[in-house]
Amino acid sequence: MSPSKKKHGKQKASRQKPVTAPPQEAATPSVAAAAPAARTVTAADRPSESTAPARAPFLRAPAAPVLVLLGILAVALAIRLLPLLYCIKDGHILLYDQDSYYHLRRITSIVENFPAVNIYDSYVNYPDGYFIGWPPLYDFTAALASLVLGLGNPGTLVTEVAASAVNVTIGLLGIAAAFFLARDVFGEKAALAGAFVMAILPATAFMTGFAYVGHHSLEMLVSLTMYLLFLRGVTRGKAQGLTFSSIRSGKGPVVYAALAGVATAAAILSWDGAPFFIGTIIAFAFLQYALDARRGEGSEYLTVAGIVAAVTALAFILPFVVTSYYGQRFEIIALYMSWFHVIMLVGFGAFFAFMGAVVAAAKKTKAPWPAVPIAAIVTGAIALAATSVLLPQLFDNLVAGLTFLSGGSTVLSSISEVSPLLYVNGQFSLAAVWTYFGTALLIAVVGLVAYLFALRKTPVGPAVVFFLTWTAIVAVMNLMQQRFVYLLGINVALLAGYGIWYAARQAGLDRPAGAVDGKRGKRTGAGSRPRLTTGLAVAAIASVVLLLQPLAYACIINTTPLTVTGNWDDAAAWIKENTPATSYTYSADIGTMPEYGVMTWWDYGNYILYRGERPAVSNNFQTGIDASANFFLASSEPLADRIMDACKAKYVAVDYLMGSASIGIPGVFDSMATLAGENASSYFMTFRRLDPASGGTALFVDGNNKYYGSMYSRLYNDRGLGGQDPLGNVTSGLRHYRMVYANEGADPVVVFEKVPGAVITGNAPPGSRVTLTLNVSWGDGSRDYCSYATADQDGAYRFTVPYATGAAAGPVTTGAHYVVSAGGAKTDVSVTEDAVQKGTTIAAGGLQ
Repeated sequence: MSPSKKKHGKQKASRQKPVTAPPQEAATPSVAAAAPAARTVTAADRPSESTAPARAPFLRAPAAPVLVLLGILAVALAIRLLPLLYCIKDGHILLYDQDSYYHLRRITSIVENFPAVNIYDSYVNYPDGYFIGWPPLYDFTAALASLVLGLGNPGTLVTEVAASAVNVTIGLLGIAAAFFLARDVFGEKAALAGAFVMAILPATAFMTGFAYVGHHSLEMLVSLTMYLLFLRGVTRGKAQGLTFSSIRSGKGPVVYAALAGVATAAAILSWDGAPFFIGTIIAFAFLQYALDARRGEGSEYLTVAGIVAAVTALAFILPFVVTSYYGQRFEIIALYMSWFHVIMLVGFGAFFAFMGAVVAAAKKTKAPWPAVPIAAIVTGAIALAATSVLLPQLFDNLVAGLTFLSGGSTVLSSISEVSPLLYVNGQFSLAAVWTYFGTALLIAVVGLVAYLFALRKTPVGPAVVFFLTWTAIVAVMNLMQQRFVYLLGINVALLAGYGIWYAARQAGLDRPAGAVDGKRGKRTGAGSRPRLTTGLAVAAIASVVLLLQPLAYACIINTTPLTVTGNWDDAAAWIKENTPATSYTYSADIGTMPEYGVMTWWDYGNYILYRGERPAVSNNFQTGIDASANFFLASSEPLADRIMDACKAKYVAVDYLMGSASIGIPGVFDSMATLAGENASSYFMTFRRLDPASGGTALFVDGNNKYYGSMYSRLYNDRGLGGQDPLGNVTSGLRHYRMVYANEGADPVVVFEKVPGAVITGNAPPGSRVTLTLNVSWGDGSRDYCSYATADQDGAYRFTVPYATGAAAGPVTTGAHYVVSAGGAKTDVSVTEDAVQKGTTIAAGGLQ
């Protein structure tokens, strides 16, 4: 036999029982049933020195599955690099979403202060400042990559490219981790199919793409790594009979469990929602303890693995806690690194120690198996009740976590991504499901049903228990909040992969060599390859067709920037270049106070913070919401002025999408009203009018005087210039807010500067109506600034105006003079910039 043939024979043997699969679960039940009995490998099958000289590992050809996985990763890379078609702009990257902008602000701060990671930002929640709750691992990794790529001094573009590349790299590593986990659960072929679906699925592709900078990709990687390592520690520990007394001899399982502890620590340093990952492992362990008790099997292997993982994680996290800001103050708070995480990991280990003790006691007393889970539930309830009394701060954090998951607060309910997966604006909808999963979900459902069906005749091991537990938990999380679609996307992809493999196997893909041909009653040749049957062709075509939709959506998402990004990126860049610079831009010192802030709605604060490098009153941490909501809803300018002064804000930025969905704008005005404690419906009126489309009358909704009189509408719709509003009401222009920038596009943004305003005084016939106008032009727009006053009994009138005449405030230009008129008389008034900034009074004379 030639060396090549001998090598081929060994590959065939290895397929029948993958060495990486847990000994008791080499594949899924259906895989095991389909696999032929492995023949004994004799000495003749092993290559001798004369026929097969030994080769160094790095000279050996990679196995076929490795090549397939690399091909899958290449496809994934191509999809994730699609944003390069649009994202490079004027020497920087147009980032995909708002959170990416704050990540890059923090990454830039780390680059400038390396290796220090800022936990406080005086530019956020201005003027109070804010402690940053995001754990540091992602931002630190991206900053380190930026320093390496930029040779110690990276510019803006290098930093943004490095951060985007880190996100893509983490996404690819996540696919690899998912493959290895799925291989342990389903077998190699199903795992490869699952990895391919994960590579093209929109739910997993859009947050791991280039131009997306965020920790969600890292959540996927660290959770998968944590699950993979812990599951291997458990399955191998069970196979080897791991006990406390045999820890030294069971090096493999113990090493896996310890590495799972390292991954757990990494998860805590990656996402403040890491307790959900730990909770998944606890839920799995609880069910596995119960299953072992029901079967009368020991569970010491599980106890050992759990305690080793918990102790290792604690050893890694403890130094971060004791040196952290809140740790040094002995605070217990889940949002920041604190003693909450130490208590959590101690509880993690205590759970396994307690369950081990319960199992041992039940075995010793010969108690019925339900005693094990019942004891755990009762003890857990008692511990929770005791925590509420003895450690109320810890209990409050646990409740806050559940509130966050349920989206139960008023603020959370206003965030679109926090809405349940099957609801949009309170209405049942499959839009999110179709966008992120599409037809791949149909294959996943088939895969899940086939998987459950195959379990009927096969003993269920830890890998099966874990996968089903994990899938159920992440599905419930998504039913509560669609923001977790990227986590559910992993399970959908892996189940779809199993569904594809199952259909292919049923169609004859894995038919053993020499099997009887059902149609002709003949045996296939022992060395022949699987024959392309009609069923196999149908399965392949169906899989391809069903995967075209998610592939197309993934490509569309990764080639389409967020609607608001272009306009806000431009506006924020203008603010940076054309407004006075503020101090402490990247300082993490607590107590620093920049000179002024920018008022905007929280959705857009991160643009101001990173691209504009100016403090934001409100941003995507949902800070400053009360101030910004009440400012934009203010019914009078003096009320708005008081809010601006309290916030030390000098500029205001508004956009089209701050309008109301009730009148056909896909905006956030209704949420503003709700968050300000008002009834959103009080801003609108309903009426009937002729409908040209139907020829009859139809019900219409429009804003009422309260809506069009709000500060938002006066700023955006009227540009602060006054005149006639959409309802026909005549209003005066704003006295202290002048437009300094406006752009056009999908979501036009307008920027205003708050100024003292010059005062124009004069005389007119008592009781006469005095009108003041000034032409204001910007881009392709031009309107008159209008203001109205009534002369008092002495004939005196007074205007406060925000614009200088014959000047340019950014891209906004004004006419040569104000025109003041009353009756048939009029006069021209010139106003200097100095007068506007100092509030100087200018006498216009008489209008007689």
